[in-house]
Amino acid sequence: MIRKLKYIILIAALCLTNVANADMIQGRVLDAETREPLDGAHVEVSEEIPDFCTMSTVAYTDSLGYFGYRCSGGTNLVFMVKFLGYEARVFRMRGTDVGDTIRIGDILLQPSEVLLNEVLVSGSQRRFYMRGDTVVFNPGAFQMDDGDRLLDLVLKLPGVSVRDDRLLWNGEPLKIRMNGLEALSEELLLKRLPVEAVADVKAYERKSELEKRTGIADGTQEHVLDVTIKPGFMDNWYGSVEATGYTSKNYGTELDGMRLSDSDPVMLFGHVGDEPKRVVTHTMGSSGGESGGTAVRQQMGAAGYKHAWRPAFKVENSSYMTLTAGANHADRPQSSWQNTRTFLPGTTPTQTNSKLYSYGHQFKAPLDFSSFINLSPKNTLFLTAHAAYEKDETSNRSEQQTFESLTLNPVNSSLLQTLSSLRMFTGTIDGELTHYTAKGSFTLSASLHYSDTDDHGNSVGEYRYHQTATETVDKQSYDAPNSQLSISGSLSLSHGFTKQAMFHAHWHTTYAHTFRNERRYRAGMTDWDNSFRRADDLWLNELNTDMNLTFQKITLKPALVLTHRHEQTDYRRAALDTLAHRDLLLVRPSLELTWRIRKGMSLKSYLSYDETPADLLDCIAYTDDTNPLLVYQGNPSLTTSHTLNANLRYNFMQTRGSQVLGVEVNYARVYAPIGIVLQYNSQTGAYRSQKQNVRGGSSWGASLNYERSLAKNLLLESSVSEQWNVSYGILTMIDEQTGICYNRQNLSNLMARLGLVYDFNKLSLSSYHDFNWNRYDYSDDAQNTDNIFRYSTELRLRYDVSRWTFTIVPCFYLNRGYVSDRMNNNLLVLNAEVSCKFLKNRAELTLAARDILNKETEYASSITATTHTESGRSFLHHYATLTFRYVFDTRKK
Repeated sequence: MIRKLKYIILIAALCLTNVANADMIQGRVLDAETREPLDGAHVEVSEEIPDFCTMSTVAYTDSLGYFGYRCSGGTNLVFMVKFLGYEARVFRMRGTDVGDTIRIGDILLQPSEVLLNEVLVSGSQRRFYMRGDTVVFNPGAFQMDDGDRLLDLVLKLPGVSVRDDRLLWNGEPLKIRMNGLEALSEELLLKRLPVEAVADVKAYERKSELEKRTGIADGTQEHVLDVTIKPGFMDNWYGSVEATGYTSKNYGTELDGMRLSDSDPVMLFGHVGDEPKRVVTHTMGSSGGESGGTAVRQQMGAAGYKHAWRPAFKVENSSYMTLTAGANHADRPQSSWQNTRTFLPGTTPTQTNSKLYSYGHQFKAPLDFSSFINLSPKNTLFLTAHAAYEKDETSNRSEQQTFESLTLNPVNSSLLQTLSSLRMFTGTIDGELTHYTAKGSFTLSASLHYSDTDDHGNSVGEYRYHQTATETVDKQSYDAPNSQLSISGSLSLSHGFTKQAMFHAHWHTTYAHTFRNERRYRAGMTDWDNSFRRADDLWLNELNTDMNLTFQKITLKPALVLTHRHEQTDYRRAALDTLAHRDLLLVRPSLELTWRIRKGMSLKSYLSYDETPADLLDCIAYTDDTNPLLVYQGNPSLTTSHTLNANLRYNFMQTRGSQVLGVEVNYARVYAPIGIVLQYNSQTGAYRSQKQNVRGGSSWGASLNYERSLAKNLLLESSVSEQWNVSYGILTMIDEQTGICYNRQNLSNLMARLGLVYDFNKLSLSSYHDFNWNRYDYSDDAQNTDNIFRYSTELRLRYDVSRWTFTIVPCFYLNRGYVSDRMNNNLLVLNAEVSCKFLKNRAELTLAARDILNKETEYASSITATTHTESGRSFLHHYATLTFRYVFDTRKK
């Protein structure tokens, strides 16, 4: 003990002796290729005190790449500088004895793909790092499960989100590339490629083909996720076969395979089942479907082949040809309900409750072809063709009751049964020829589209009017062949005046002819009042111009779109025989500004003005009383509506803490919007509907999204947004009322989300909390203030033990403020599953239970200044499934 104390006293004495002579060493760590500062670089300093001991200290660089270290005088120093994805650098120096500031200058680190998976301090891995303007994600830093696909990884990347089934990067549409080249099929690559085949993922703004050829920025950069595939994973088959059985006596089977290749990818897909899952389309480039509803009986198959080649001359993108064919048959039952309150000025609103039962039979056989050919170093040709045959048969049964919502006095009721059949053929051909020059490009394109449809059906309606104690039975049928033909062509010009200015001009012309001859019958007699013949001709000419101006870190893009529409409608209905035409000139200016403040930080603003014309048919004085409870009328006084939009978005990414921040503010003003005005017949309870220009409104919005790593294996995800909206509607007029009464609606919508994700070895725990508050205020005193609250909590606990995986997902929902009592509820929904992998983890057997407590519901609500609608639908829940899945993937050796 005394000996240890002597060493401590000696070290303290040496430190006190040298502190007056200590040197301050300062330096900066940069990327050797881009000279960008490396934020958070790891600087390890070993300080050797001669004939005594060696001490080690760690320092980190700041956002500008600088670091500082104070050493003892006269010591030998060894610096090791490391950063994820870069080669480490080691150098030596000796401290002075005079106590001074030593500036060692810039330390340049060379990028290295081999070291991407390097483990940094305390055994943790960075989720991403910055290399110039490129964000490089490290797949090894994300907790992934065996068998996960590329899409599972992409959805976990900071800054990536999904909106309307589209991938977004910091709010911008995202393109997927593979090994620096255009992906031959983004959809298949995302959904079929296993995560273990991914070396890294880079996010960057890719210059357009025009900018690469001319060196002049044109403002059309793509936001790209570039996936680097590990050696040995190309030219192999990836996919799975799956079979599922339900306790509800439903079933599902699926084959999904892809041959991943740079030159000859192949796609095979098949789905046969009777389950709450429906595949709508599946091609080499995309797929779409839906799930969660009632069981759909479906048989569907598709196959695709793509061949790519590179010409003898140097090009950016490979030439390719793609062919996809398929067939899709589905039988779908569905039931739903809807409650609608229609506001009346200063009095009790009416309420209409309806139930709908439907059954649909659908068959579709599509054929798709696409090709891109590099004709020469300066000429490219792009061709697409699509053909499809479709047959739909639908039967509906609709029950409806209207009554005064407070007194519950019945006004009318109806039962309507319909049967319709549709057969349709569509064909489309598109071509685009592009020629590049030294300072720009010319593009000539043409398109041809044709469709032919045979539509017919019949209906029986039973209507009861309680105020007059009368009943009617209405039997109708119709036959409505229709066709559409459109021919279009365009010419594009791009020219760079300087290195900072690129001008674009695009002229587009279209001729479209649409014809519909609908013959209707009532009680076996021709219904001349509702039979009509409509022929529409449109000649559209549009000139789109913009100028992309680049000033160092700032890009300015003013644009102007001029559209001339010459429209003609030949409309015959009963005594009405009119030939209507109009000429419109629509002006749509816009301005876009982008400021790339520094690496990982940008500011983008957008301002636009738009004009939207009314449909020409709505401007004709016609009457349609096919449904006696809802009669439609045209309005010759309809005019064009106008919209002003403004948006400001700030994005920030920082490697330290893997932080991602997004702030957005938006504003919109609508002038003369087109709304629906209802007139109510108090004796029959029937409505007359007509479109009118109403008073304009406005909206403000603000949102904030923030994500970061709080600690090792702990991730925070959060967002908050507020939207303020003012809109106007004309309250329903009663009987022969002529004056209009506006109702102003003030809407405040507050949404917040907080998520915590913890991943550690075998345990994964996530917690997401969502809050949504909508407050509706009205200027009409007869309407109550509506406050609708929705809160939900989802907990997900997953535990892996050897080949077994246990998952439990309890969800709590709280809903308040709805008119329907069934929508105001507290729900606890519990889902669970257990799975086991075998056959070298290629096979998996999963037992899952959905909605164990049988509490799940599915409702929707829509509130405007004139109506309040609540609805729901039937869907399959409260069941258990047993699924066998076999994966045929290339695995690591």
